[in-house]
Amino acid sequence: MRFRYTAETLFTGLLRLTERATIRSDFTGTPLVVYPEPAQHWAPRELAPEADVVAGYETVLDQVLAEYSFIPDMTAAQVSGGLDSANIALSLGSRPGGRTIVPGAVVVGGRRGELQAERRRLLIDRAGFAVPDEQVTASAHLPFCPEGARAGGERLSPYDEQYEEALTTLHRRFADRGARYVFTGVGGDEMVALNRTEITAQPVGSDRVFMPWLTAKTCQAAQHSDEGLAPTSAINEMSLIAMGYSAPSLLKAGLWPYHPFTHPRLIRFGEWLPEEWRRNKRLPRERLTRRGLPDRVTHPKVTESFAETMDLALVRYGVPLLRRLLSDGFRLVDEGLIDPDRLTDACDRIEAGTPWPRNRQREVFDALAVEHAIRTLTDDPALTLR
Repeated sequence: MRFRYTAETLFTGLLRLTERATIRSDFTGTPLVVYPEPAQHWAPRELAPEADVVAGYETVLDQVLAEYSFIPDMTAAQVSGGLDSANIALSLGSRPGGRTIVPGAVVVGGRRGELQAERRRLLIDRAGFAVPDEQVTASAHLPFCPEGARAGGERLSPYDEQYEEALTTLHRRFADRGARYVFTGVGGDEMVALNRTEITAQPVGSDRVFMPWLTAKTCQAAQHSDEGLAPTSAINEMSLIAMGYSAPSLLKAGLWPYHPFTHPRLIRFGEWLPEEWRRNKRLPRERLTRRGLPDRVTHPKVTESFAETMDLALVRYGVPLLRRLLSDGFRLVDEGLIDPDRLTDACDRIEAGTPWPRNRQREVFDALAVEHAIRTLTDDPALTLR
């Protein structure tokens, strides 16, 4: 599950059309994906002495939102309680008819969930949304829960959203409320991300060792994961990945997604910003502060996390499913990609509540997601595991 931004997928016969790429086919063989030239990006600029960065940010964000075609009382907004969706919500709420936009989110459990819900209430009130909120509890719609898409055998790719079950519930509720458009905060992190020359730490995950249930064959293949990639994209690859994760659930519910932070004008605005305005997401935090929101929203000490949700899902549904698949036949084992004994050990360890460092037992979900995709997608004779 090391995501590769490329036209290749896990399956022969299934291609990904990457940004600005072209597919050519004579319908007699495998289509050819033609990549574009690498996208050009901008360097940080120096601010004029009188520059008001927050005001400029609001102006550009308003200009971008004005370009989207949507009807407010047929629109929803994901308001998770985080900085990115918060800034989108504030701008949407101030637009004509913005009060009729439906806010909603998936909310985690425990103390984190209580704090998330409090931030959401403050944000929804400040944005001025006047319609009932849609709030879905993650623990009530866990990955691989019996009533969910995966357990029902629905065809999903391994690139679909991990929390498909909860998000599908939220998206269906949006649709039931009459929504046809959804605004998200996807791309907000990347818009104010530090560039390679400004980062001093190693990339997240660069020092990770392979988990023990992966075979030598899998580990060897992973060494080539940076080969054959698509050229530099205009929209940050992580934003594109997030858009791809969420799109199937939204589209199946009849919703059209809008991701303003992936608009070229906002990308350029972010790349022009001096480092001090991007580091630690200073820009979106200061904008919320200027709008009168308290520190517990702008600088929360505890943020929402789905980690506990995944732990619960693995214990309740993931491990029993893994044991059944290992007994009945596990395709990844047959392909020599997973060691069955070590995966069984992982199941034992999860049930015993003995976590790996950094809680990496959650990576067992990746094996389940890929196995599910193989079982549901390769029933099509045109698709085989690569």
